[in-house]
Amino acid sequence: MVSERRREKDRIYWAKQEQSAQKRAQKQAQKAANTPSTGKKSNKAKQHVPEKGPVSAKQIETAKRHANDRKWKQLCDSNNELITKNPEARCSQISKDVRKAVELKRVRSLATRDRYFKMNPDNYHEPLKVLLTAEEAYEHIDMRKFDQKRKRIRASPILNARGQQLYEYDLIGMSKGHPKLITGDTVILDNGREQERYEIERIEGDTVIFKQTSKFAKYIDVSRNVYDISFVQSGSSYDRYIKNLDGIKGSKRIQGMLFEQSTSLAKAKGRAPKISVQGTSNAFLDNRLSRCNKLQRQAIEKIMEASCRPNLYILFGPPGTGKTFTVVEAVIQIYKRNPTTKILICSGSNICVDDLALILHESRQINKMIRLSSLVHYNSLETIPKYFTLEHAEARSYRVVITTNMMASKLTVKYDYIFVDEAGHAHIPETMLPMAKLKDDGCFVLAGDPRQLGPVIKCFEVQKLGLGVSLLERLMLKFKIYARKKKVGYNPEFITKLIDSYRCDPRILNLCNQLFYHDELNCLGKTPPSILTMLKFNGPLVFAETIGHESTMNRSTSRQNVKEANVCLDYLFLLYKMGISPDQIGIITPYVLQRQQLVEKLDKRLKSFKPFLDKRFKISEVQKKTVVNSTSTNQAKPLSRGLHMKHGLNDMDFLERALTQLKLSAQAKQESAITANKSQARATDWHCKIDTVDAFQGNEREVIIISTVRTPINNSDVISNPGFLTDAKRFNVAISRAKWLVIVVGHPAVLKCCKLWKKFAEHSCVSPLKF
Repeated sequence: MVSERRREKDRIYWAKQEQSAQKRAQKQAQKAANTPSTGKKSNKAKQHVPEKGPVSAKQIETAKRHANDRKWKQLCDSNNELITKNPEARCSQISKDVRKAVELKRVRSLATRDRYFKMNPDNYHEPLKVLLTAEEAYEHIDMRKFDQKRKRIRASPILNARGQQLYEYDLIGMSKGHPKLITGDTVILDNGREQERYEIERIEGDTVIFKQTSKFAKYIDVSRNVYDISFVQSGSSYDRYIKNLDGIKGSKRIQGMLFEQSTSLAKAKGRAPKISVQGTSNAFLDNRLSRCNKLQRQAIEKIMEASCRPNLYILFGPPGTGKTFTVVEAVIQIYKRNPTTKILICSGSNICVDDLALILHESRQINKMIRLSSLVHYNSLETIPKYFTLEHAEARSYRVVITTNMMASKLTVKYDYIFVDEAGHAHIPETMLPMAKLKDDGCFVLAGDPRQLGPVIKCFEVQKLGLGVSLLERLMLKFKIYARKKKVGYNPEFITKLIDSYRCDPRILNLCNQLFYHDELNCLGKTPPSILTMLKFNGPLVFAETIGHESTMNRSTSRQNVKEANVCLDYLFLLYKMGISPDQIGIITPYVLQRQQLVEKLDKRLKSFKPFLDKRFKISEVQKKTVVNSTSTNQAKPLSRGLHMKHGLNDMDFLERALTQLKLSAQAKQESAITANKSQARATDWHCKIDTVDAFQGNEREVIIISTVRTPINNSDVISNPGFLTDAKRFNVAISRAKWLVIVVGHPAVLKCCKLWKKFAEHSCVSPLKF
C-alpha cells in the first residue's frame, strides 16, 4: 500500500511538472509571437505551441527521465564541485536540487533509475557519493533550526597555543536535543552590518569556545554588540569519504572484498597461506592459543592463513563472546609468528580504540606499536602530549598501528593485515577508509555483530536507500559465502561465529538468543542468588510498572518522562544501599532528553544522600594509605614497555593524560594505583554511567536499569508511533549489556507495543517493589 501511494504521488508530481513546462512553453511562444520579427520566426514559434489536452503516461515518464538525467549530471559531474573545503561556503555550495530533494524527503528522485542504487563492481562509488552528499545536506538543514538571535558573546581570558583570542558563548540546552557540535565546526556572527566567521575550539558542557579563523578576522567587540549566531558543520569527514571513493575507483582488490567472487572459494583453497600455523612450532604461542575456545582458535588460524582472499574475513561476535579478545590474540599471533608483517587496527570510536590499545599493552607481547590520534582535543602546546606530535611518516617504522577509521585515511603505508572492530557500527564509505590501505595480497578482517546497532544516519531517506547498512551486515545478507546454512552453519573459510557467551546470566541472554542468534549461544554467566533474594525478584529480567507522562521540548524531537526518571533513581539508591557500587550499575534510555533529566535529578539527590552513603560505606584508613599518588608513581616508576616505545617519554604519564576511561589490570603496582584512585573517586562521587542505547554499545555492567519513556495518549492502552521501542537492534543492545540483572522501568502499554516487548513480558517478572 505504501509503495502504491508513493507511486501515485510521484505520478501526480510529475504530471504537474509536465503541465508547468507546457505553460512556460506557451508563454514563451506568445512572447515570441508578439515581438517584432520576421514572419518566419513568428510562424516557427507558433508551431512549437503544444496543444492542450490530458497528459499521457509516456509524457510523464519522458519528463521524469529528462529531469532525473539533469539532476544526476549536476550531482555527479566531476567539474561541478558540490562540496568545497571552505566551511563557510559549504552550505551554499551544495546544489539547490540536492537541498530541495532532502527538504521534501525526495532523495530517491535524485536518481530514480534502479541501476544507480544497485551497487555493482563497475559503479559502486557513484551511488555512495550521492547518498553522502544528501546526508551532508540534511545535516546543514537540520543545523539551521538552532540558529540563535540577538545573543551576547563574552571574551575568554585564555589564549590558545598560537596567541589567538578565544571567545565563549553559553548555548543553554545544547545537550537537550541540539545537533552535536564538534571541534572545527564554524560559528557565524552577524551584527546586522557585517558577518564574521570563527572556528570552534572546544565544547565544555553548554559552553561553546571559539577562535578567529585567521589573522584577518576581526576581534569581537563584546561590550557593545549583540549578534545573530549560526553554526555550520565542517563536513571534513564527507570530504574524506568522497576523496577516498574517487581514489579507489577501479581497484580490483577492493571489488573482490565488496562483491562476492564466483571463483573465490577455489582461489582460497589454492592460495598459499600468509602464515601457516602448522608450519611453525612455538610452545609459547601454542600455549596462548590453547587458552582460546574452539571457535576462537578457528577464527585466529583462518585469519593468519588468510584463506579468504580475495574476499575479506568476518568475525561475528554476539554479546559477551570474547570478540575483542579474539582480535587481540590474532594480532599477537601474527606479530610473533611473522616478523615482517605490518598490522593496522581500526574502529569507529576513540573509546574502542583506546580499549584495544590498552589490552595489547597489558599483554606485554608487542614492542613496536603506536596509537595515532587527532590533535583536535588539545587547545595549547602545553597540553599536547609529545606522543601525539609524531609525524605520520614516522608511523612507517611501527609494525602495529592503532587508530580510528577516519585517521586511517591519512596513513600512507600499506598493511598486510587490517582489523576493523565494531564494524557493524560503520557505514560502507567509513569502512572503505582503512580498506584503501590494504596490500594487494593482504587480509582484511571485519569484527562485529550485525544484530546490534548499525551506522548513525540522520536522514531517513538516505538510511533506507542503503547508507544505513554496514558492510558487515550487507555481506552477511546478500552473499552466499557469508550466509548461514541450516545444517552446517557458516563457512569457516570466510566467517566464524563465536557462540560461548561469558557475560550474562542464561535467563537474560536466552531472550536475545532466541530472537537474534538462532538459539545457538551457550550462556556461561550466572547471577548471584543473594541479589534476587534481597530484592524479592523471581528472575534477572524485571519489569517495574510506572504510570508516567512523556513530554518534549521546543525544537526537539527527543522525549522525557519525569516520573520514570524518579523511579529509576529510586532503584539506583536501593542498589547503593545493598552495597552495589556505581561502577557496577548503568542506566540506559533511548532518548537524549531523558538522559539529561536523569543526570540532573541524580545531581540533586546526591546533595542530600551523599553524606549518608559516605558514612555507611566509608573507605577505611588502611585502604587510603595503600592508594599511591599516580603523579609520584609516574615520576618514580615508569613501565618497562610503553605504547609508543620512544626513549625519554614516560609511559604512565601517557596513559594518565592521553587515554580516557582507563580499565587497567591489577598486575602492575603502577596500574593498580591508577585503578584504585579512579575507583575511590567514583565511590565517593556516587555517579553511575547514564547514557543512551547508542552510546552504551560495547559497554557492560552488572545491573542495567532501562527507562523506556514512552506512554499512551488519551488514557488508551496503546502507544502510537512507538519509535525506538520497535527497533530490534536497540532492544538487543539494551538487554544484553547486563551481567546479573535488568530492570525495565516503563508504562504497562510498552509490553504490548510490538513482538519484542511481548517476548520480554513472557521471560520477565513484575517488580513487587513500590516507591
